Amino acid sequence: MFGMPGASPELVSMRAGKANLEGTTVTSDPRKGLLIMRKSDDGLTHLIWKDRVANSVVDDLIVFEGDAKIQRVEECKDGFCMLIAFAAGGRKLFFYSQEPRKKGSDWEDVSKEKDLMDKFHRVLTGESATAREGTAGPPVALNDVLRAEDVVPKVDEAMEAALAEHLPSGDSAAATLSTPQMAQAAMRFNEALYQGDAFGLMRELNLNPTGPGLEPFLRALQASTDAAKAKEEEEEPVDKMDES
Repeated sequence: MFGMPGASPELVSMRAGKANLEGTTVTSDPRKGLLIMRKSDDGLTHLIWKDRVANSVVDDLIVFEGDAKIQRVEECKDGFCMLIAFAAGGRKLFFYSQEPRKKGSDWEDVSKEKDLMDKFHRVLTGESATAREGTAGPPVALNDVLRAEDVVPKVDEAMEAALAEHLPSGDSAAATLSTPQMAQAAMRFNEALYQGDAFGLMRELNLNPTGPGLEPFLRALQASTDAAKAKEEEEEPVDKMDES
């Protein structure tokens, strides 16, 4: 999925590293990281993992209310390991706390970690105060999500090559995304999504939205993307990483 259209205040954040599941063993990634949940300007909620040393975003996933749950991995006794499991696609993400601790303290007192994990849980399930405030606004439009100024910088050479066959000769994907014709096409597709006229296309794309509208479409697209990524990860050999 595309990254955030704009940076907004964090809903919750925690100093946490990534961990990788290899068979039945979870091994830690040594990088210092920050796990963040943030609502972007278009109203979508993002789950982000950022490399604190490089100050760069490594993972940026759009999550919808009820899409995922977070829980502690009780088998981990020498740290505080967490699992975020997605209902669609079966994707699992592991993280471990890097919150500062008093020198020499053991892992019997994890009240700080549990409090932060509970905040993540409330955001993921829609129980946070932020999610409850106010009344529902107008539905998010596709043009709000695919704003040219946000999407065009993300188009790299690989994406250009993959999309070339679908464009007129000599046209680039980056340039096409900025045209009025693209905005108009997105508006028509958005209308089709909300009117329930796009289910035929959804079937051709092997997507299974739960209903009309942009959010069910994005949920289905995210599930399809997660499933494809999980399949690729299963097929690729994984180098063992030393636990730190």
